[in-house]
Order: sequence, then C-alpha cells, then structure tokens
Amino acid sequence: MSNPEGYVAEITSLKDELKRLNERSRALREQKKRTEGNLYNYMSRNGLERYGNITLKSIKPKEISARKSETAKKSDGIALFREQGITNPEEFYNEFKRTQKYSGGDIGTDEPVQPREPSRPKRKKKVDKDAYDDMLGF
Repeated sequence: MSNPEGYVAEITSLKDELKRLNERSRALREQKKRTEGNLYNYMSRNGLERYGNITLKSIKPKEISARKSETAKKSDGIALFREQGITNPEEFYNEFKRTQKYSGGDIGTDEPVQPREPSRPKRKKKVDKDAYDDMLGF
C-alpha cells in the first residue's frame, strides 16, 4: 500500500475499530463495576471478607473526590505565592503555569520531537495462523 488513499482508508478503518473497542470496553467496565457493587453488598450483609478469590477490600466502591476548577487553583496558587512573599504573584503564577506545559522538544529546549517508529509488539505463537491479522496487528 503506497498510495495516500490506501493510508487514509486504513487510518479511517483503524479509528472506527478503536472507537468500537473503546465503547465495548466502557460497557464492560460499567458492567464490572455494577457486578462488584452487587457482590460487595452481598458480602457486607453476610459478613464475608473473602468469597472465592475476591476480597471485600478489593471490590469496595471507591470514593470519587471532587476536582478543583482552574479558577480555584489559580486563586489558591496566587494566594500561596502572596503568603510566601512573592512580589508579583499573578505574573509568577503565569510563569509557573508556562513551565508546567511540555513544548514537545527535549526538556529545557524548544526543539521539536521527531516522531518515533511504533514498536511492534512481539507476536505470540498461535495455533491458528489465520486468527492473526498483520494489517490490524492482532
């Protein structure tokens, strides 16, 4: 495949497949979470610490902490810089934020990063050779 149309078609096909896989993965993660919640409730009601190879601690629902908004982060940062005696905390905050962004080059320089060839995962030996598709990589 050495023509651009072929590359475009392959990229489009791969994007579509990744989208389908992501949607399926999301659905499976949600199903797993519901099932773990049901098992957690059952184990808690019956006083079980372990059921099969699953412990109560491993399926305990996680508390999701709220995230600060960007404006709250900025105001807290500026207040901290002011407390520490920084003369111009707003400018210092902006400079601090600029240092947190990765420009794409080597750290400390503005050189652009050269794209790397993707490493191909080692292929496991399979009994059915037709199951592996070199084009898709699985």
